[in-house]
Amino acid sequence: MESFKNKGETYTRDFPRRRILTTLLNFDVAVLSFICLNLILGIRMNPRQIGLSFIGWDSIGNSNWYIFVILYCYLCSWIGRITFSSDETLFVLFTTLLVFVGYVSLAFVRHEEGHWYTTIMCYPVGMLYSFFMKKKHIALSKDNYFLILALLLALVLFLHFQRWIPGFHGATFNIKSIFFSLLVVHITLKLSIGNQFLRWAGRCLFPIYIYQRLPMISIRKLAGVDWICSNPYLFIVVCAVITGCIAFFYKKWQISLK
Repeated sequence: MESFKNKGETYTRDFPRRRILTTLLNFDVAVLSFICLNLILGIRMNPRQIGLSFIGWDSIGNSNWYIFVILYCYLCSWIGRITFSSDETLFVLFTTLLVFVGYVSLAFVRHEEGHWYTTIMCYPVGMLYSFFMKKKHIALSKDNYFLILALLLALVLFLHFQRWIPGFHGATFNIKSIFFSLLVVHITLKLSIGNQFLRWAGRCLFPIYIYQRLPMISIRKLAGVDWICSNPYLFIVVCAVITGCIAFFYKKWQISLK
């Protein structure tokens, strides 16, 4: 939303290529690496599974749900922007509606896999915050920072410890995720969280998230390395080191459609 506000029509025009297609292509390169790994290790895959994995709807061992959801949210943003290019209020509200339709659809189709939809509404709430609430929130925080902090923290704790309403687990978790996100944003108004490692991890978040399962699958399947799997802490360290190396060299094959 900040980019839409600050970068104008050029950003909107290039959005399908630079955000949606670039993300999808880099994800598909990762999917190819999982296909190769599965063939080497003798892990079975069927054609339907492979085909759907390229859009994130299915998985061949890779992380997929988040990419599918974020691509859907990107698409909603672009449709909303080109539909209401001259009215930012309608753009934000229409995008929120489209994402909500996605939330309901995913909750119906993949109701047993809550992670597909239980945080999706954080995306349009971020847009709403950027457009409607940011300036007011900053102004209020100058005099009432700790009051707002206590209120947000109380809401998060209440939603976390209360019993789920039968049939509304996804909605309740979505609300908790929204307030938790707002709590983090509020904390960062006063507290700067950052160091060189976190900045590097932030820049490399995509390869870390997408490629982390390569070493996990390999170590579990390869003969002669059972001693690594038998020690959870060693397993985590080895996988983290290998994933870090992949992330470090990721730019060598990263696709950029600038």
